[in-house]
Amino acid sequence: AAETLQNEKFDVVIYGKAKRVVGTAQAVFDILRKEPDTVVQTGEIREMDFGLFEGMHYREIVQQYPEQWQRYMDDWRTYAFPQGDSIAEYYSFCSEWIGGVVERYPGKDILIVGHKGFILNCLSALLTQDGGDVLSRDIGNAETVTLTLG
Repeated sequence: AAETLQNEKFDVVIYGKAKRVVGTAQAVFDILRKEPDTVVQTGEIREMDFGLFEGMHYREIVQQYPEQWQRYMDDWRTYAFPQGDSIAEYYSFCSEWIGGVVERYPGKDILIVGHKGFILNCLSALLTQDGGDVLSRDIGNAETVTLTLG
């Protein structure tokens, strides 16, 4: 990601507090030719909380929580992970967050460093305003996505 972004100029960089996100952000800061005007680290950029399923492979979930898995499969858009996030509420949070960023920094070149799920939810909010299409696109580890709003 850092090598891809080395010749870019950002007015604003916003990144999360998770270890991998901080590491990626630091690699980007080390290679940028111009320091951003505004740098914000926030706990709001976070992964979805999978509750009881956190860290489990889907095969383990199917075996240990078959009824919960079936409910997820039947209606993933409104499913709430036991002791974790609701998918709809997480999308809503990401949508409101990215809308606030766009409003707060109009016309600025913004870099957001976060986890895949967070970025995909923000992209869906900006591109289609439909949380149901989050899984219709994908990004790889340390992949960059450029989006121009107009």
